[in-house]
Amino acid sequence: MYDWDDVLIVGDSWCAERDKFQYWPNYLLFELTEISKGIPRGKGYPGCSWWSTRKRLLNELRDKPAKVIIIIHTDPSRIASDEDFPMTVNMAFRTVTVKGRWETQEKELRARAAAEYYSHLYSANFHRWAEQKWFEELDSFLIDHKDAKIIHLYGHRTNIDNQYKFNMGVTIESHLYYYNIPNTQNIFYPNHMTLENNKKLALSLKKMILNYPGHGYVHKERLFNK
Repeated sequence: MYDWDDVLIVGDSWCAERDKFQYWPNYLLFELTEISKGIPRGKGYPGCSWWSTRKRLLNELRDKPAKVIIIIHTDPSRIASDEDFPMTVNMAFRTVTVKGRWETQEKELRARAAAEYYSHLYSANFHRWAEQKWFEELDSFLIDHKDAKIIHLYGHRTNIDNQYKFNMGVTIESHLYYYNIPNTQNIFYPNHMTLENNKKLALSLKKMILNYPGHGYVHKERLFNK
């Protein structure tokens, strides 16, 4: 049995919604601890690059080790920000194509600057290289946490993105985007999934944690069916 602060979950929007029991980070925490103590340790950063996840993960583990570490790796093309500003390709060009979509002028100015970056300066090779270096750094950093159960998930990838297999932890090869349901004006899907799939994901991860196959294992099948 685990305590509340034994479980650390970090990543992007796939783990951002965690304040309600029905959302998978909260449900998983309860399944592992049988206690409910507010929002699970860690954070999900919607629309942000891996840089935000990296900062939070390193700070969390330097303050206190964890026995379960779940990391969701995001799209490598996102623009890094020390202030954790969200910025994806789609978000950058949303302002250009849809008038009045942004709530504030500051957000619109950031989006327009990002659109210029993606249009004139963006290097896909650099972003993939930078992500590769982060994965290598993460593998090295996690050696000091070898006693933890570590699970790496990918939110969504393209055919040319890195499909890194981690030495420290279990790599889930299939992407969470398989379960994606876009939010609409009338329906909100927490962590891009139905509540049923939030529960299925939590239970699948619980099973893997309790029957941990060891560091370096690559899980090739989907964690669950839709």
